[in-house]
Amino acid sequence: MKRLIIRILRALRIRNPSPETFLIPAYAGLGNFIMMTPMILELKRRVPGARIFLLTWPSYGTDQVFDAPEVDVGCWMLDVGLKKRLPESSLDSHPKFKIQNSEFSAISGIFLLDPSSPLWRKALFFMKLRRWRFATAFIPFDACPPFVWWGFALAGCFRIIGHSMEALGINMGWTQNVLDTSVPFRLDVHEADLHFDLLDELFGEKVARNYQGHVQSGGKDLLDKYGLTAGEYIVIQLSAANALPNPKMWPLSHFSDLIKRLNSDGETIVLPGDINEKPIVDAFIKRCNLIRVVNISGLTTVSEVSTVIRHAKMLICHDSGLMQIGNAHNTPLLCIIGATDETFYKPHSKSSCVIKKGLPCSPCIKNLNKTMEQALKDCPINVQCMRDITVDEVYAACGALLRGG
Repeated sequence: MKRLIIRILRALRIRNPSPETFLIPAYAGLGNFIMMTPMILELKRRVPGARIFLLTWPSYGTDQVFDAPEVDVGCWMLDVGLKKRLPESSLDSHPKFKIQNSEFSAISGIFLLDPSSPLWRKALFFMKLRRWRFATAFIPFDACPPFVWWGFALAGCFRIIGHSMEALGINMGWTQNVLDTSVPFRLDVHEADLHFDLLDELFGEKVARNYQGHVQSGGKDLLDKYGLTAGEYIVIQLSAANALPNPKMWPLSHFSDLIKRLNSDGETIVLPGDINEKPIVDAFIKRCNLIRVVNISGLTTVSEVSTVIRHAKMLICHDSGLMQIGNAHNTPLLCIIGATDETFYKPHSKSSCVIKKGLPCSPCIKNLNKTMEQALKDCPINVQCMRDITVDEVYAACGALLRGG
């Protein structure tokens, strides 16, 4: 039945699409979406007149990655409290915004759809999207709840290009009928390359792999809010994965020793974190009796923590969204990694460094084979890949990075 419904929806696609209009979902983790931004920037470089729209929801944080207006499609189901809401109008009247890593406007607007909305409201939303007459929609492997698949078909997108997941042993089922063009998921490559594969299919040739990502940030004046001076502090990420159970965290006792060493060198430490991670950071500071530590956990938006990281002397982090923010800003960063796959997530900036232990079992999370919670539960050696990375090793790597090594 689902296959038949999708075929009917695809038969009702828009026949006269608006040229060079693109729709991209962004229901992904913040770091995952930042790794998609090189593809979006390359699309805009190759098609300067492209009007690119994102579909997301604020809880993902991806709506803060680009400076762009939120676009009201006239669906009253969207929260009226959300700011920057624009009246329904033609595409050409939407304001243009520049972004830090580019000289052109990359994103024309952002649609907001709550993934918890009832089915009938989602259907109404996508029916409203038909007025935009999208020429091309992308369905990347990591940003698409099931409703995006049938929603894009209902929206009448003229051509839908997406990943097929057979390489992971996943049966695409009815969702395969949504795609006009399937792009195989490739194993053992960087996540950004998988997104570039979608552009390869669109243009019929291999596009340039420019891995420079983007995330918006503010000016140095924001630092005054926290008593910081640009280039005179080190950002250290204590937690990861929104404080959910995960095998990515370096032991807090190690962090305590590292911070005390850095403090003794005269360094000021800034500790970020989202609202879920704030209790961890607060308890850590109280327990370890640290000095010259600025706690900004639970206080910042994505754009604000991006600004703090952009102007930092260095970032020490786990494999996380903060790592991808630092990578996008080319901030010197040291990533402590163990269970997750360096090949898939590694930073590309020349000012970055990855430190890890090559245990026979690592990385245990590879090619999306398990969740972080499963990896933590399955680990028979209590995440030794992270515990065995010593304070001496990380401190020495910090010194090398601070010296420009």
